[in-house]
Amino acid sequence: TSHMDGIPNILLEIGSLGIPIISTSAGAITDLLNQDRAYLVPEKATPFEYKEALDKALSQIEQRQKKSKKLIEFVRANHTLTKTEEAFLEILK
Repeated sequence: TSHMDGIPNILLEIGSLGIPIISTSAGAITDLLNQDRAYLVPEKATPFEYKEALDKALSQIEQRQKKSKKLIEFVRANHTLTKTEEAFLEILK
């Protein structure tokens, strides 16, 4: 994703399922992801940095489960259809 993109819908969809996410912190991604809810790599990460994040996600089962649970909770609390409607209505006021 680029600096100008919002939160990619696929991250919301995956996050609501509790699938671990490895991502950069580009654009608005940090509105959804942080170190407590995902495995973040530097914006211009090397393949090695992605591999390190993947190794952590695969080897640290308890941490992966905690991150997934926190991500599910965050998505369900902040990115529902109702929350989106409320945000749009607030903009239109």
